Amino acid sequence: MYISDDELLARVTKVLCSRRRESASPITLGSTFADLGLDSLDTLSLLFDTETEFGVTLPEAEAFSSRTIGCLLLLVRASLEAGEPVAADSVPSTLVVVA
Repeated sequence: MYISDDELLARVTKVLCSRRRESASPITLGSTFADLGLDSLDTLSLLFDTETEFGVTLPEAEAFSSRTIGCLLLLVRASLEAGEPVAADSVPSTLVVVA
């Protein structure tokens, strides 16, 4: 199933917004979870909610080492394309968002 980069970002943003206590910082690809006010428990919940939203299983080591929204999107994209958890070395290093 193909999901455009814009839709991918919108859906992850929706999941993230359901977790945020405040909306002070705008959500960008470079936003870190800490920048967005997420502690470690919030981040864990975000990862689980993202897996549920997309019907994928994110690779644990890579998911827990993700620190930005862009990294999370790359993991989701790679998992969607592979149809299963993926190794870190198979995740692309860039994400192109077409406006």
